[in-house]
Amino acid sequence: MGGKIYRIPDRSEVGMLKYFITLLRILSKINPDVIHSHAMFNSGAIMFASFLVGIKKRISHSHNTADQSEENVQRKIFRLVMRFFIIKLSNGLLACSQDAARYLFGNKIVNMGKSHVVNNAIDVKKFKFNKSIRNRVRTELSASGKLVIGHVGRFNKQKNHEFLIDIFKAINDKNPKSILVMVGNGELKAIIEKKTRNLGITSAVRFLGVRDDISNLMQGMDVFLLPS
Repeated sequence: MGGKIYRIPDRSEVGMLKYFITLLRILSKINPDVIHSHAMFNSGAIMFASFLVGIKKRISHSHNTADQSEENVQRKIFRLVMRFFIIKLSNGLLACSQDAARYLFGNKIVNMGKSHVVNNAIDVKKFKFNKSIRNRVRTELSASGKLVIGHVGRFNKQKNHEFLIDIFKAINDKNPKSILVMVGNGELKAIIEKKTRNLGITSAVRFLGVRDDISNLMQGMDVFLLPS
């Protein structure tokens, strides 16, 4: 739609210095009016880089209440430094929940009313039960007369697909007429596909990739399972 995507290396792979230099180079090149960061504690580096290149409007947005990183002294120091830059250099502090706000910005900021919750917007009318859509989706999935377990989420560690497959294997052992439908894509997809082959349940698992008809697909499910 006329937008541009600038890809930068992952901080954990290249280190903070190269990550920060890349941020400065890209932000200096495109010189946006607003920077809106959803990168959790990395937002500290993003706010600092944005401040240095003169971006006036800087927003940090929290979506998590925890992370998968190992807890150690280095990690604690990183969070303290990044939180300092986030609080000092952001013009706006947003979060999808109060818990997410407290995790990234700290209790003091939340208690002072300096952060704001922006609820994830969902058009619930699209998810109202519709028998004709359900029948059509189940036909497309070759799921007539079967128990359909569904999952929607990107294939990364946070979504816990490894455990999802273990759960479904136990279900399928008891009910061979069950199938698992997984919607999404991601870096761990190939690993999960291999695991389904190793467990001998490939024929009962559907990998649908990225879809824009999630509300319809959920109509065809009997259970939505999210072991995130």
